[in-house]
Amino acid sequence: MVKILYVEDDEFAREMMKKKIEKVLPVEVVAEGDSANALKKVEEVEAVILDTILFNQTSGPGSGPAIARIIYSQRPELPIFVVGDPVPYPVPVEGYFPKPKIFASDEKFGEFIEALKKSLKL
Repeated sequence: MVKILYVEDDEFAREMMKKKIEKVLPVEVVAEGDSANALKKVEEVEAVILDTILFNQTSGPGSGPAIARIIYSQRPELPIFVVGDPVPYPVPVEGYFPKPKIFASDEKFGEFIEALKKSLKL
């Protein structure tokens, strides 16, 4: 089964996104709140979804762009999706999908799902 790593410090957002994606796609979402733990899981996934800003980090990089740089250096072929504001990222990303919009709008969530499907060839 295809695995997607979702790095998000907000537990409610992690659970909501995991449920919404797994409901419509044949994937497993590995949701992680700590960036250091998330980086340990990069080798076992086919895509990464990053929150732009990560608060409450006990270790590791504390922002989506910093994590993206590390992931890209390890696995440049891995698609990275951003659920947050389109701040400058130091690596190529598949797109920016603001959480409030994808959680509140079926149309915006559908666009996000279509981007995942295209990138993962589902």
